Amino acid sequence: FELFHNNFISLKPVSQEKATKCTVDPASIANDYVTTPPDLKSFSVSNEQLETLCELRHNKNVVITRPDKGRATVIHDKTDYLDKMSKIPDDTTRFRRIGSASQHDITPQIDNKLVDVLAKLVKTYEITQQEFDAVEPLGAARPRMYGVPKIHKSGCPLRPILSMSGSPQYKLSQWLCDILLPVVDRYNIRSVKDSFTFVEMLQSTSIPNTAHVCSFDVVSLFTNVPLGETIDICASMLYHSSDICASVLYHTPQL
Repeated sequence: FELFHNNFISLKPVSQEKATKCTVDPASIANDYVTTPPDLKSFSVSNEQLETLCELRHNKNVVITRPDKGRATVIHDKTDYLDKMSKIPDDTTRFRRIGSASQHDITPQIDNKLVDVLAKLVKTYEITQQEFDAVEPLGAARPRMYGVPKIHKSGCPLRPILSMSGSPQYKLSQWLCDILLPVVDRYNIRSVKDSFTFVEMLQSTSIPNTAHVCSFDVVSLFTNVPLGETIDICASMLYHSSDICASVLYHTPQL
C-alpha cells in the first residue's frame, strides 16, 4: 500500500470528484485489509501444534527465518547463526571495520543532508512538493544486516542481507527504482526473471544435441558490482539514450 500510494500521489486527477474517490477508495481497501480477521477455517492446526509454535517463537536459543531460495521456514541454532554472521564482515576484501556504531554512526547526518538536497531540488523546480513528501526520510533508522541460510548448499552458509527499511535512503531508493525501470527494460534481453522463466525459454528453444548448458555461480555478486560504472551506465541511459521516453527524462532530476 505504501508503494502504491507513493506512485499514486504523483498523478494528476481529471476532476475533483475523481480525486476524492481515488483518495477514499484505497483508504477503504487498506482499512478492510487491516481490520478483517483472517479466515481460519482452511488453516487447520491442532492445539499441540500451536503450543509448539508458541514455544519456538519464545525460544531464545534458535533463530527462525526464511531460506535464501524457495518457500520454507528454517529453524537455526542461534549460536551457530551468530558465529556464521560474525565471520562475514571478517572478509577484509569486501568489508572494512571503522569502529563502534556509537562513534561512527552517521545516519542522522545522512538524514539531514538528504533533506537539504531534496529541499534545494524543490526550490529549483526539479522535483515537486509531492515528490519531496514521498521521499523525505522521517525518523530514519540505522540499516541492519542479517543472514538467510542457503539450505541447498553444504554447511548451510548464510547470505548477508542489508536491510535498508526505515533508513534515510529507503524511500528515495523506491522512488529511484521507478525512474530506473526503463534502464532495466533496456537490458532485459540479457536477463530472465527466475529459473522457472529460464526453463520455459528452454522448452521453446531448439538446442542441438552437441550443445552444453553451463551455470556459473558468482561469489558475493552484489558487493563485487562496480558502483561507479553502474551509476554511469544508468545516467547515460536516462539522459543520453533515445530509447528512454522523453517524459521520463523530463521528470528525472539531475541528482
